[in-house]
Amino acid sequence: MNAGRSAPNRLLAMAAGLCMLSAFANQVQAAGFNCKYAKSHLEKLICKDSRLSKLDDEMNVLFDKIEGETAGHDGETGQVIDPAGKEQKHWRETVRDACKDAQCLKSAYTSRLAEMRKNWAEALDSDD
Repeated sequence: MNAGRSAPNRLLAMAAGLCMLSAFANQVQAAGFNCKYAKSHLEKLICKDSRLSKLDDEMNVLFDKIEGETAGHDGETGQVIDPAGKEQKHWRETVRDACKDAQCLKSAYTSRLAEMRKNWAEALDSDD
């Protein structure tokens, strides 16, 4: 009779353990980069803050969609110049990297995501 009661308890303990493991895995992988390799103060801040991590992941997905559509070509001239990549690098170096705290980063990411959606609307689906 005791064995019958311990089976549900074991299942409950296993389910709780899996939930905790899943939450940890999501925390490490939620950002648009692997948090195990975070080196800078900003990268560590992004990995610690779930909102920032989600914003970084959202930006990574959006950037990948833009790059997938433009294939690194200028839409007007056809030249291989990666305009989206240059724009993103400039933002990262001049805006994101100038931030010192989470609030600044949140504002920078929110503004940049809106700007990307506006500037690259032709390369994105209507639901992006």
